[in-house]
Amino acid sequence: MTVTVPLYDIFGDNFVITLASLTSNARRTLDSVEFDERELRDALLTASEVAKAREGAGKFDFPRSGNDKRSFSASLKCFNIPEGTPVSTALEKVANSLSPQPSCEEVSSLSMLKPEFYEYARTPGFYGGRKTGIEVSPTYVMLSVAGWVLSRLGRAPVANREYVGVYAFPIDIDRKFSTIPSLLKSLGNGMIPGTEPATALSIWLASKMLESKAIVDQVMLYFMSEPGGQSPARVTSGQIVSVERLVKHKKFSDVHKTAEIIARRALSPDPWECDKGGFSVRFSNLLFEVLTGSRREVELTYFANREYMSWRNSDDDKKKECLDYYKSASSIANKVAEV
Repeated sequence: MTVTVPLYDIFGDNFVITLASLTSNARRTLDSVEFDERELRDALLTASEVAKAREGAGKFDFPRSGNDKRSFSASLKCFNIPEGTPVSTALEKVANSLSPQPSCEEVSSLSMLKPEFYEYARTPGFYGGRKTGIEVSPTYVMLSVAGWVLSRLGRAPVANREYVGVYAFPIDIDRKFSTIPSLLKSLGNGMIPGTEPATALSIWLASKMLESKAIVDQVMLYFMSEPGGQSPARVTSGQIVSVERLVKHKKFSDVHKTAEIIARRALSPDPWECDKGGFSVRFSNLLFEVLTGSRREVELTYFANREYMSWRNSDDDKKKECLDYYKSASSIANKVAEV
C-alpha cells in the first residue's frame, strides 16, 4: 500500500525528504512524496530508536514557539498521542497508525517548518504586513518530527554564548542517507564544537563519520536559531559539505582523530591561550586543502613544523599542553606528507 504525503514548498519539506531517503523506493512528485507503507513504518521506527538513544543524553524535544502549541497538540491528538509523550514513543505510535491513515483537519504550520516566514510578511504594494498562513496536514507534521530526529546533528555555540541547531539534509531523496542513524547515535548529546570555518567543520564531520562508519558523501548543512517562547525559527546560514575526498585520502584514517582535536579548536568561538595567531584555523584550512588536492603537502609541513619549533625554542614559560598541541599538528603534517 502507498502512503502519499503532500509537500508544501516550505522548509519542512526537507524533513519529509530526509525520512524518505531512508527508504529504498520512495518517489517524489511535484507536490508530494509517495511511500511504501511498510518502508515508511520501518523508517519511522528507526527515527524512534534514534530519538530514544538521544533522549537519554538530555533534553530532546521538537522545538516550537508558544504560537505552535495549538497546532502541535492537534497533530498529536490526530494520532491519539497524549501531550508530553516523548518523541520516541510518539513516533512509534505514528508508525503503527498508518493504516488506515487518520483523517484530521489541517493545522497551521509550525515555525520550524517555515523558518523562511515570519508571522507577518511584508509584501510590495501592501501597507504593513500580511499574514503568512500555511495549513499543513497532521501527518506532515509528525513525519517532519521524524525527519527532524534524523537530521539534527545537535547544537553549536556561536558568538555571545548563543547556540544554533545544526541540521544535515540529503541533497535529494535518492541520495545515500541510510547510515545517518549510526552517526546520530555516536554523537551522544549532540554538542557540535562550532560552525566556522567550513574547512574545520568538514574535517570534524568527516572524522565523526569515519569513526561511526557512517559515511554520507555530501550533505546540506543548515544552522538554525530554533524557536522558543515568542521567538520564531530562523535559518542563520547554510552550506553544502562534501567529505568524500577527505575520507578517501589514504592518510586521513591515520590522522583523523588528532585532526579532529585541532578542528574542534578551530571551530570553538572561545579563545584559547595556546592558539596564537589563529593557528588552528590556518592549520585546518591548509590540511583540508592538502587532503582535497588543492595544495602541496610541503606547504603544510613547513607551516606546522615552523610553528612547533617556534614553541619548542621559546623562552616563555608556557603550559606543556601548548607544546604538545603544536607537536601533534607537526605529526599530522609529517604523516600526510609520507610517501
